[in-house]
Amino acid sequence: MKTHLIGCLLLFFFFNRSLAQDTTLVLNKGMMPDQLIDLAMTTGWFYKAGHNPAWARPNLNTSNWLKRNPSTLSIKDADSTGRLEGWFRLRIRLDSSFSNLPLSLKKFGWSAADLYLDGYLLTSLGSTGALGKPYQDYNTGSWKRGFDPPFSVQLIPQREHLLAIHWVGHVSPLLSTRLKSSEQIFLVGPQAAANIQNEIKADAIYFTIWLIIPLLMTALSRLIPAQSIHEKNIFRLLTISGTLYSLSYLCLFIELFNVRFEIQFITFYLSWFLFYLVAAFSVITLSHILGRPLSVWFSSLVMFISVIGGGWTVYTRDNMGGSVSNILLAFVAVWLLGSSWKNVRGVQWATVVGTILSFFFYIVYASVIVGLFSFDDELPQTGAAISEPLAFLVYIVLRYREILTEVRVQATAVVQVTQEKNELLATQNQRLEHQVEVRTAELKASQAQLIQKEKLASLGELTAGIAHEIQNPLNFVNNFSEVSAELIEELKEEAQAGNTDEVMAIADDLTSNLQKIHHHGGRASSIVKGMLEHSRTESGDKQPTNLNALADEYLKIAYHGLRAKDKDFICELVTDFDPSLGPVDVVSQEIGRVLLNLYNNAFYAVYEKQKTAPADYQPAVSVRTQRSESGVEIRVKDNGTGIPESVKAKIFQPFFTTKPTGEGTGLGLSLSYDIVTKGHGGILTVESLPGQGTEFVITLPTKV
Repeated sequence: MKTHLIGCLLLFFFFNRSLAQDTTLVLNKGMMPDQLIDLAMTTGWFYKAGHNPAWARPNLNTSNWLKRNPSTLSIKDADSTGRLEGWFRLRIRLDSSFSNLPLSLKKFGWSAADLYLDGYLLTSLGSTGALGKPYQDYNTGSWKRGFDPPFSVQLIPQREHLLAIHWVGHVSPLLSTRLKSSEQIFLVGPQAAANIQNEIKADAIYFTIWLIIPLLMTALSRLIPAQSIHEKNIFRLLTISGTLYSLSYLCLFIELFNVRFEIQFITFYLSWFLFYLVAAFSVITLSHILGRPLSVWFSSLVMFISVIGGGWTVYTRDNMGGSVSNILLAFVAVWLLGSSWKNVRGVQWATVVGTILSFFFYIVYASVIVGLFSFDDELPQTGAAISEPLAFLVYIVLRYREILTEVRVQATAVVQVTQEKNELLATQNQRLEHQVEVRTAELKASQAQLIQKEKLASLGELTAGIAHEIQNPLNFVNNFSEVSAELIEELKEEAQAGNTDEVMAIADDLTSNLQKIHHHGGRASSIVKGMLEHSRTESGDKQPTNLNALADEYLKIAYHGLRAKDKDFICELVTDFDPSLGPVDVVSQEIGRVLLNLYNNAFYAVYEKQKTAPADYQPAVSVRTQRSESGVEIRVKDNGTGIPESVKAKIFQPFFTTKPTGEGTGLGLSLSYDIVTKGHGGILTVESLPGQGTEFVITLPTKV
């Protein structure tokens, strides 16, 4: 009975001992063909939530622990604050095939961990907060941490070892449905350790190549001048596609560096979303390059498929949605290639070949992923990533060469046409020069005729005034002649009667009448003489002239000339002559012509204003002479309509007139300006206020 009891106790002890022992993972080199195995995915792990430093001891009873490996952790294991903490234990035994093979451990993931081997702390990755330091993530997703060498472990073949991990992680602060990262713990040999670092270096090189090609594509598409609206749309789409490619690959490139989790999280998911979005733009761009642009609704559908697929992939972290969207876009691309195949020309073949290569590399890459092929996936992945942007880049370069060729051909044609036109222009220039000479001669003749016409017009104005002015002395001559005839008859009668006194009285009256006739006849003679001088075509020599008398005479002539046209016109004439002025050397008939023109303009201005002015308006024209520092001034002023500022700058230009058609040649003031400035070295200026009046000032130099 006692022996039986002892046997039962021993049986119970060994049974309990067997329950308390962890399952041992036996490894052989066949399980590590590449000297690499992810221990986090293997069986034999035991897990318990919480923390107790004693859980690292090799002889710990784990009967109440759960069988699960690190890869199975999820947000369900987190507490209310989003923190996950627990211990994983795994017993490992290497067979004899691992003799003389040094091994190391390499962890990937954001979580912090304390690794124990056979109860002793091997290393701390980050800080779990259990060793007196605050919590700190361990980021091995960065390029910098990827180059950190694995930490070696002393695993003796045929001997059982306990790997215990105190693990602390967190739920993603940006996506509450996920942990910050999944965990990977690799047992690696020396060759695999070198391969990991080489792979990270290769990733850096590949990502750099991925990034450079779309950057060049974007830059060149912005620099090349489009030759049409259609090509402008193509380059715009190429710019958008290149920008999206660049941003997607830039996000992947950023992941190589040691950045905060939030930045790495955003760049990781943004790179995937942009990857699917750029696929849509690539298809739309391809359709434009092949000359079969998709309609607006079809393009919108393509964009919608890509956005849905990319969004689904980002949210679920499952490539199924993105893969379906890419397959649908591939069908659209195949349809574009099939429908355009016979019409593909020149540089379009670059995009066709690039699209076909892209399909090929994607198929190869997918085959490697699913295990149909066992070679490195970096090459087909790179081929798939750069085939389309590289094809677009080649298209841009070749199109640029085509444009240069077209421009060169066009430039040659332009040069040839230019030479022909230059020869034609030379011939036409000779003809034009001859025609210009003929027209110039005609214009000079016409100008001389117009100037003579202006002189005749002023002569007409002068003649009208003279006719009115000469009428007064002629009336006196006629009246005194009639009276004298009557006195002669009386003289005869008185002489016959012998009345001597009466005869002498009548004789005295006759003498007085003859004197008056002689005076008024002289007056008429002087007026006719002035008219003859004015009618001369040559300018003549300068002679000492009484400017006061000249100004007064032409003022009356101009006034009577207008009165001859309208006897109802009455204007106040105001003169203010400087008696000390003295003779001035001028060509009197030329200055008289200037004065006559200024007077006529003044009378015309007050005459026009009187038509619309109030009844109490009194037209007035004044002339004043005076000495000044620069010579002698003659000022002609009126209270007429005035001259606007926009017109004042043009009044001395030939053929410019504000009078109605047929009432002026536009040469009066121009000739007057030339007579004063060129003929006499003087100055002719004008001052005017619209609605108030105008004043012309003639300044003539005098000899000292």
